[in-house]
Amino acid sequence: MVFTTEFQSYTSNYAETDKKSHNLILFQTKNDQLNIFGSQFNLLSDFPRNTYLCSNSNADQFELTPYFGQDVQIFNKLIYVSTLQDTLRMISNGLITNHKKCAMTFIGSDLRGSSKVSYFFETTKKITLFSNLLGHQKHLNGNTISGSLNSLPLGSLKQNIIQSQISIEESQFVFFNINALKYSDAPGQIGSNPSGISSEEANQLAYLAGRSTKNKFFIFYGLEEIDKDQDLLTHNLIAQMSWYYLEGSKNPVIRPEQIQNKQEYYIESSLYSDNLKYIKDLDTGLWFHKIPFELSSEYADYQWILSNHQEYIETSNEDIPYRLLEMYDNLKSTF
Repeated sequence: MVFTTEFQSYTSNYAETDKKSHNLILFQTKNDQLNIFGSQFNLLSDFPRNTYLCSNSNADQFELTPYFGQDVQIFNKLIYVSTLQDTLRMISNGLITNHKKCAMTFIGSDLRGSSKVSYFFETTKKITLFSNLLGHQKHLNGNTISGSLNSLPLGSLKQNIIQSQISIEESQFVFFNINALKYSDAPGQIGSNPSGISSEEANQLAYLAGRSTKNKFFIFYGLEEIDKDQDLLTHNLIAQMSWYYLEGSKNPVIRPEQIQNKQEYYIESSLYSDNLKYIKDLDTGLWFHKIPFELSSEYADYQWILSNHQEYIETSNEDIPYRLLEMYDNLKSTF
């Protein structure tokens, strides 16, 4: 890993063509916190050689807005760690400049119950292709999550964490609120909720996000009270998750076009003139589903989406899962 001092120095020292191969870990925090984070990252080994750690601590957070415009993907992978309150607002300002819709996944215990998240969803509604909400806790959210395309509450996530992959794989943006974690694993969060995702599960989620060829942004937020992290558990866990995220990027999911050893399945449907198609990768066990209509070149990377065996079974029984029907509708809106 290459440590640099300021983000502006990094951007001026490397050409745009170089940055596209770089993984960037960018901090927006106080200088004393930056030193602590740096010490925790130094404890880990084998970060990819083209990984750069930068700070934007001495500049206005909103100067970063253009870098979160999904139309302008400057880096291979961008990890953003912010201890400021306006993180979601800053990123939403970048997203609304896009002409192409994007997909995102939010991971947190209190999601739509949060005014900041609600503002983000409302502001970015027109450019959201679909959104996924993972790890939320029903006693904190009530029924406010019901409108999400793919909602996986904490209990379901813990039963089988691999279920989250069908959401994360298709998301350019993954937002990780530190309140998704148990307080005992991450005391540098707002509040002190005893239930949540464990550190091991958080590392698994980060690894799955890193494996996604679509995902470009992994954003840590909800760190406004990071000063409470006296034993540096939260700092160390963010370093670990960043490591697993980049480790996942070294083992990307093989998409259907490149699968060599596969089984194809065709299902007749009364809703569509053409058969519905699934592919199973016989080496990895992953399932993919083909959207049953031609997408424009701009959204061609969604022609195939990650699925699972359960969705195949439901489709074969003429009961197409709601998640897929919603995706059909959202993708049709791009015409």
